[in-house]
Amino acid sequence: MADLNIYRPGETIEITGTITNSSNAAANPTVSTKVRIADTLGTVKVEATAMTNEATGSYYYAHDLPVAAIPGEWTYEVITTDGDNSDVSIGSGTFIVKARAITPV
Repeated sequence: MADLNIYRPGETIEITGTITNSSNAAANPTVSTKVRIADTLGTVKVEATAMTNEATGSYYYAHDLPVAAIPGEWTYEVITTDGDNSDVSIGSGTFIVKARAITPV
């Protein structure tokens, strides 16, 4: 889940969550995850490995939005791999990038 729903270009989005197994216990800490962030046009802007907390199965990823980020609804997805090394989505969401405020000179 993203920490906020609305961002401006240049701000940092933080994506956090907890990976659990079918028994609702913390997942194996060696489970690797990656985060994919796409802009309002669907162009993937980030595809990076997320950090996993060894004790709790929590993950955290911070990304600074570009100053020239396109305003609109962006998406993020948290992905892991299955036994066949195929990508499996384990969470996703959206956030809004607002137009950058213009300061009069």
